[in-house]
Amino acid sequence: MARTPAGAVLAMLGANLAVGQSIILGKQLSANHPAMTNAVAMTIAALLLIMLSASVNEAWALPTQPGVAAALAYLVTLGSVGLFILVLLVVRTWTSSASSYMFVLFPVVTLGLAAWLIDEPMTLPAVLGAALVMAGVCFGALSGPAPPAPATPTDVLPPPTR
Repeated sequence: MARTPAGAVLAMLGANLAVGQSIILGKQLSANHPAMTNAVAMTIAALLLIMLSASVNEAWALPTQPGVAAALAYLVTLGSVGLFILVLLVVRTWTSSASSYMFVLFPVVTLGLAAWLIDEPMTLPAVLGAALVMAGVCFGALSGPAPPAPATPTDVLPPPTR
């Protein structure tokens, strides 16, 4: 089995931290219009990505193939801006922790869409992984809050008087 490069693991951890922080900040800034919040956040993210790309001397080029240009247009519009606006709208009505569960479902949706749209085979490990994710979401997001702890004698009795 091939080892995953440490840089890739750190990039994934950083991406997850950024998503989690965006949900928390989105909840705190929910009074602002999602389009305004999105414009500020995407501008900051774009500047950070440009600086990171320049720092590793990455070559910059516009796509020349129509399929690649269409995929890039989708990623920029619906896949980034559209998704972030929808996330902000969800965060306005749900709690931050409940909102984060939607990201757990992305691989499951991707698995189904890939099988449907491009006839990608569904392997047993992928289906079992999807079932495990769905069970975890049901357990974590849909089980409801924990019941309150029973009262202890110190909670019920008044403090002693002298």
